Amino acid sequence: MNAALERLRERNRADVKLEDGLLVTIEPPPVRDHLIAGGMSYPLLQKLASLEGSDKSILEELTPEEFTRFQTYQKTLVAFSIVAIEGDETDLPMSPEDTSVFTQPQFDELWAYASREKPLPGKDG
Repeated sequence: MNAALERLRERNRADVKLEDGLLVTIEPPPVRDHLIAGGMSYPLLQKLASLEGSDKSILEELTPEEFTRFQTYQKTLVAFSIVAIEGDETDLPMSPEDTSVFTQPQFDELWAYASREKPLPGKDG
């Protein structure tokens, strides 16, 4: 990879120490890839954006099919975002099913970074 492309890639990548101390290197995929990654439809994304952020409101407003699609989307986006765990890239990329190894707090924090709800440390957001 040429130096200019590598610099661009590094601008969207960061080492993140999760609240429980796990070190993860994260590179959130481009927004257009979010849609492709989880097969999310634009109307479903609009519906999710209109909900007030609590899990309870999401459970009440989404059909079972929409909720399943949203969960798959979350797992896929988190899996695609992880570049290394504790500096090790050996078993990556992860599959969406592999994200089950994370505790719920770890997954929630990774989702916040992967979805860009939380800016990467040292980056403009």
